[in-house]
Amino acid sequence: MLGDKDAAFGGKDSVVQGTNVTGVAGGSTGAKANNALAAGYQSVVTTENGTSVGYQATTNEDGTIAFGHDKGDVSGYTVTWQQRTDKDSNGNIVKNADGTTNDYTQAPTITENTYSSERYNRLVKVAEGKKAHDSVVMKQLTPYTKSDASNIGANLKTYTVGDDGETIKEAEASDEAKTANKNAWGAALGTGKVADPKATGAEKNGSQQLVTGGTVFNETRISAKDEKGQAKTYNYLDVDASAGKNLEALDSALQTVNTTAGAHTALTVDGNIPAGKG
Repeated sequence: MLGDKDAAFGGKDSVVQGTNVTGVAGGSTGAKANNALAAGYQSVVTTENGTSVGYQATTNEDGTIAFGHDKGDVSGYTVTWQQRTDKDSNGNIVKNADGTTNDYTQAPTITENTYSSERYNRLVKVAEGKKAHDSVVMKQLTPYTKSDASNIGANLKTYTVGDDGETIKEAEASDEAKTANKNAWGAALGTGKVADPKATGAEKNGSQQLVTGGTVFNETRISAKDEKGQAKTYNYLDVDASAGKNLEALDSALQTVNTTAGAHTALTVDGNIPAGKG
């Protein structure tokens, strides 16, 4: 213990500095770690009102609690003492009660040691949080981190803290948020739309991404209305059928004509009489 009103209990290699600090089971504190607690082997607190809990936990921000350490955090302290020079009657250097020849009448040199990599301890067996500033456990987060289609695009939900500052409220996302979410998922999944030759903006003119079956169906289906908005009438085609079904219907009609009218009989188109038949 090198500070004022400090204490160290149990463990080994504790270096307790600062004022009103405690090292437990091998915990250490820095010179500026006033009113601090380091609990656990090789735990360290370097700042005021800090607490480190667990093996190799380091706290270096005022008023915080740490359960692990980052790369570059203080890992502990090396204490180097000057040595006694006084001798006993036999000419031997006098030893202290602890068997060393450290000169405890002089201040030692203290060197900080740091970590070359990070390490984090898990905080386990924790109750579910209830209020806005309680800790949240994995079980509580699961419903809000769904990666399936139940919470993306048109189904997007938002989660906010209620007016009481405690409860979590679920609500429908805005249309803008849903559109942004759909676009983000589309870019990530590689889904897009068929190019529109009439579109003026590149961002609206389709994409090179995959498209859904519904998109393909709509793009390959024949028009139900003409340019004036009037319903179109087809002899053999169905506006609600797929391109494949309409080709089958057209093929069937051609076979019928070929069979009944002769192999060299041409079809009329829009009331025009085939060449050689007028």
